Amino acid sequence: MSNRHLNRRGFLRAGLAAAGMVPLASLCLSAKPESRKPNIILIMADDVGYECFGCYGSRQYKTPRIDQMAAGGVRFTNCHSTPLCTPSRVKIMTGRDNVRNYYNFGTFPKGQTTFAHVLKTRGYQTAFAGKWQLELVSGLFPKDVGFDNVCRLIGEWPKYWNTPIALNDKALPVEKNTYGPDRFTAFATDFIKRHKSGDKPFLLYFPMTLVHSPFEPTPGSKNRKSRKSQSNFEDMVAHMDTCIGRILDALKEAGLSDNTVVLFTGDNGTDASLRSTLNGEIIRGGKGHTKDHGTHVPLIVAGSGSPAGKVCDDLIDFSDFLPTLADIAGADLPKGVELDGRTFWPQCQGRKGHPRQWLFNYYFPRPYVKKYDKKYRHSEIRWVRNKEYKLYGDGRFYNVLKDVLEQKPLSPGDAPATRRSLQKVLDSMPGKGANIDYNRTHM
Repeated sequence: MSNRHLNRRGFLRAGLAAAGMVPLASLCLSAKPESRKPNIILIMADDVGYECFGCYGSRQYKTPRIDQMAAGGVRFTNCHSTPLCTPSRVKIMTGRDNVRNYYNFGTFPKGQTTFAHVLKTRGYQTAFAGKWQLELVSGLFPKDVGFDNVCRLIGEWPKYWNTPIALNDKALPVEKNTYGPDRFTAFATDFIKRHKSGDKPFLLYFPMTLVHSPFEPTPGSKNRKSRKSQSNFEDMVAHMDTCIGRILDALKEAGLSDNTVVLFTGDNGTDASLRSTLNGEIIRGGKGHTKDHGTHVPLIVAGSGSPAGKVCDDLIDFSDFLPTLADIAGADLPKGVELDGRTFWPQCQGRKGHPRQWLFNYYFPRPYVKKYDKKYRHSEIRWVRNKEYKLYGDGRFYNVLKDVLEQKPLSPGDAPATRRSLQKVLDSMPGKGANIDYNRTHM
């Protein structure tokens, strides 16, 4: 194996020695096999919108393994995140809108129930691999929010070559000429293989470091010295696809493909410095912005119970993931917690389910800054949308099917019934951070 790739056995041996731990396999206690609840793998790419995938119509990017997932499962065409990483990650793990529990960038708030907590009530073994970066202020790490097996990026940089990594919160030696995403993928595939007996179901959450900036060559790049952001990004998308393929292959080799649900999505739109061509249209990345190109992300679900090649245009919000994972696992939803999501597991099985008619979003990325700008340091933004129309809290109203870039606000007399309906939703949700005390320091 090339020295630019992780030797899996060496990685685990070195990590365990550095951490002073017994092998992780010995921590998986034997138990009587329960009814075969599906394993669940949730993969979330970083900074990549729907326009970067072959199964969504792209001819610019190479994503054969993700396209294979879509061909063998369900592809959702109307999944929306919050347009920036931290709020999306808080929302997807808690099933709650950011207006209820988002405090500041880089922070996971204390006292929140995550989908890891929920699945552990059903006997699931839980694992986390990849990007965390939510420990600022609160000091919380994956092990603090329900993940028992953890391989994470330390800090934020470097994300790719010679990446600093912690295994169960113990820093590993930095290995020169290794590629971080391959090391996280190796941890994920080893976790799968250690649980191939099926004695207990598992949840693997893999928020990838790919394909966030900086845009650097990958192990598969023809030009390892390239400084061209666009072509490097295209190589990074291809390598992201390769890593996902390794996980799918590990499931097949372990005999777990038929009893595992794999979900793939992205945390927000593509970096605004990049351009993609889709169906003859040039799309500028919308990360950080509230228009569709900042929130419209891929969602593909394949595996146990999913019909092949189905396309679903139901609205999906990131708050829907927690109740969906709970539904897959047959777990109860957390008591005493106000959730905003609803399950889309029936749609993943080819059934109608109970699709949402609208979704609400609240975006206030850095509440504590004193000087605002138009991108990541602006004041609060609230909006509600259905498949066709979008209404902002300040009254701006758009037909986003016809005006995806929101350049032509509708007049008060346009679609009055829809405006009134969406306004009722806005009025029903907390406004202007009503449930959040931004002066709290214990987060």
